[in-house]
Amino acid sequence: MSELQKNILPDLELFNQSGPYYTSYPILSEWQKLDGDAEYRAAIMAYNDSAILTRAGIYIHFPFCRTQCLYCACNACISSNAAEYTRFLNSLHAEIELLLSSFHNSDRIFRLVEIHFGGGTPSLLAGQQLRDIVNKIGMYLDLDGVQDFSIEVDPRTVTPSLLGIYREIGVNRLSFGVQEFDPQVQKAINRIQPFELVEKLCIAAKREDFASINFDILYGLPLQTHQSFMTTIKQVILLAPDRVSLIRYAHIPDSRPHQRVLDKYVMPSDKEKALMFFDAAQALVEAGWEHVGIDHFAKPADSLAIAARNGCMTRNFGGYSAAGTEAILGLGPTATTRLGSCYAQNCYSLEDYYSAVSAGQYPVHRGHYLDTDELLRREVIMAILCQYKVDFKSFGERHNLVFTSYFAHEYDALHGFADIGFLELSERGLVVTPKGRFFLRHYCKIFDRVHCGNNNYVVAGP
Repeated sequence: MSELQKNILPDLELFNQSGPYYTSYPILSEWQKLDGDAEYRAAIMAYNDSAILTRAGIYIHFPFCRTQCLYCACNACISSNAAEYTRFLNSLHAEIELLLSSFHNSDRIFRLVEIHFGGGTPSLLAGQQLRDIVNKIGMYLDLDGVQDFSIEVDPRTVTPSLLGIYREIGVNRLSFGVQEFDPQVQKAINRIQPFELVEKLCIAAKREDFASINFDILYGLPLQTHQSFMTTIKQVILLAPDRVSLIRYAHIPDSRPHQRVLDKYVMPSDKEKALMFFDAAQALVEAGWEHVGIDHFAKPADSLAIAARNGCMTRNFGGYSAAGTEAILGLGPTATTRLGSCYAQNCYSLEDYYSAVSAGQYPVHRGHYLDTDELLRREVIMAILCQYKVDFKSFGERHNLVFTSYFAHEYDALHGFADIGFLELSERGLVVTPKGRFFLRHYCKIFDRVHCGNNNYVVAGP
């Protein structure tokens, strides 16, 4: 049993409590249905009127995959039809033009610092198709200031030569969907990609001199054992990616029917999953990675670890970011947007997406306008997640309030975490302890006026 595991063992039940991961606040499920085009146009007009230069990111959702990975909970269409890809790209180009041309003098409103291609499997796109998308964006926004340009890569769909094209168009970070190296688990989840394949791509990526490589690793998969998972972690350490995300598998067959195939397999218990996570976390930290928050780890020289140490890391729909993005412009089906106090999400259906864009309308189907109280809560939640502290005095001065009075119930609830050593708490502020960083979302939940109910959050003693 690892030292970290011994320290955490009394708190495994708390760790396993369900709750949001807060890539936004309020979370996506609380957003309301929008009168898509009309309301979104009004939000854009309001944002135009504010005209404050904002650090912005662009997220592009490519919805196609060649095969169905049985663990997947993402919005994806299974197809190898090149004609379908072309149809989608035509609509994507139209949406880019529709959205970015809506902002008067885009470069004066947005400073583009981040681009991320997600999916689906964006590594199915050919080099020229990616070039065309980037060039289209460059018609409206200056690409020279982009700090973090990333793409999600399925190792089964990319070649070393394609990696070279990524570098040519400005990509500086690759995110490999590794998930698990155990052959038996890979077969069960229908994602067979041998260690040697990923190793070869990592060598090629390092030869092309990408600034950062990320691995997504899943724990809690069918047939996974503590031993098999720790073998995978040893292989991850051997390949030495700059970042590692340890993601808990979500088995939700009611909403993702393809996952029902996995019901025939033995799956780890909640306790086993928690122990997998904490042993993997300790192994990564001992091997040189830093724990930067919730389930993210980064090498000390990586931009995310540097941003975390300097207090300028941010969090958005894609997770943690080193680029300091304040606004996110989402493109493609299901993509999400953040503009000031407005959130919006594009429709899920490809046909609805095509129909809206061809009619010159925004393909938005739901969103949320944050009220003053929600804006305050968002600021607190993001400070906890990204800076691991909240200065009550400076917060109160910015918003003309007394933090411990405005958030009196929340302040009382935080004491339960202070009592077990997760927080240092006083009337001046809160600071998350190193052990407490594994439970960040639990403190955030205290400030979530929906998911914490009446803020009667109870933490059991040691």
